[in-house]
Amino acid sequence: MGNVIEKKQKKLGRTLERRKKRKERLFYASQISKVLKILTGVNVFSNSRKREVIETRAMLVYMLREVHDMSLFQVRDFFRNNGKEYNHATVLHAQNSYPMYRKFNKKLDPIFELLLEKTKSPNAKKLLAKQFLDKLNTVETEILIYIMSKLDFE
Repeated sequence: MGNVIEKKQKKLGRTLERRKKRKERLFYASQISKVLKILTGVNVFSNSRKREVIETRAMLVYMLREVHDMSLFQVRDFFRNNGKEYNHATVLHAQNSYPMYRKFNKKLDPIFELLLEKTKSPNAKKLLAKQFLDKLNTVETEILIYIMSKLDFE
């Protein structure tokens, strides 16, 4: 009898923990969308197909998926709750398109980096490091590799 109660308590604990994380992610998502609106003047929940709206919306989706580990369906539900009709395929398309948007619109990088710096997620540091390495040219990359090979990481 005690074993059954312990299992139910563990299951309840896991459920409560998942709910707490989901609420935190939704809180971060709403905060990021508000900051994006302030920084860019773009409402990502509008039903516009203007380039600036699409690119900013894709930035938000990319950040929610890559930094805050939200599932496709969580992102979809976040947009739907804010009045934007979205489905999981649209979320995936926006996430996959964002790197191309960044490549051709250099105004997106400073905004994205600012959001990453203010985010406490451990994934944010990985993305900042990746962006730094992506900006290096071939010679700088070779120098960095050489320096790292000489360092003792023990």
